[in-house]
Amino acid sequence: MPVNDKKKAANLKWDKANLKRISVALPVDMHDRLTRHRESRGETQNGFIKRAIDETISNDEKTEAKTE
Repeated sequence: MPVNDKKKAANLKWDKANLKRISVALPVDMHDRLTRHRESRGETQNGFIKRAIDETISNDEKTEAKTE
């Protein structure tokens, strides 16, 4: 097995053990808006989505903590 194939197999094994994948369906205009925005920031689509999720959860937790 060539080195590249071994590396790919190792990456797939790691991904399977450590990642969960989701599919997101967006209206075309929202997808285009997302693309323009993330590209203007030099961000990947995956990076933007992970950041958006993390920031939203953090903001929600702060809001919930204030109301307790």
